[in-house]
Amino acid sequence: GGGARHGGGGGGGGELARRAPCILYLNSMEGARQGEQCEAAVRAWLAAEYLEESGQGAEQWGAAQERFSPPQMPFRCMSVPQQSNTTDCGLFMLHYVERFVQHSASVLKGKKWFDPNVTIPKKREHIRQLILGFEEEVMELKCYAPKVVTPPVTPAPKLPPTPAAPSDDTAMSAAPTPDLPDPAPAPAPPT
Repeated sequence: GGGARHGGGGGGGGELARRAPCILYLNSMEGARQGEQCEAAVRAWLAAEYLEESGQGAEQWGAAQERFSPPQMPFRCMSVPQQSNTTDCGLFMLHYVERFVQHSASVLKGKKWFDPNVTIPKKREHIRQLILGFEEEVMELKCYAPKVVTPPVTPAPKLPPTPAAPSDDTAMSAAPTPDLPDPAPAPAPPT
């Protein structure tokens, strides 16, 4: 069901939205009930963003949390069209946002959002056509783009062969070993 959980029962969502800001929870996979986790995460994020933007320190965390508490900002689980698979989440989210921006008053009053069996296939096809259109535009741009001529790559010069390394221990011990300074100690890792 999709009534208000905090800040008063029914009474029309549009009225609630005009009185105070609210958090709307739209879940197209009703079986995945994560509203409470989502609500806590959104409220914590809002409080943290508020502290960051206002320049207040962590000592004001309690006041920031109160600013976004349920009485100040109700959380609403909206009754929305449900998807019948696990792949259309993005399409549903895009259409929820589009509908909300275009028809927020009717959406908040709980009017029928859309028929997912008709709308989602149309949304998928619309996005497909947009992608194909972008592909055509890119191809046209490539046709008219100036040809870039790159100079040929010249191979690196061949190095002379290196002498073979001595194969026995006596030959190696006969070679003088240069005196090298002791290496500097490695810096201690930061703590």
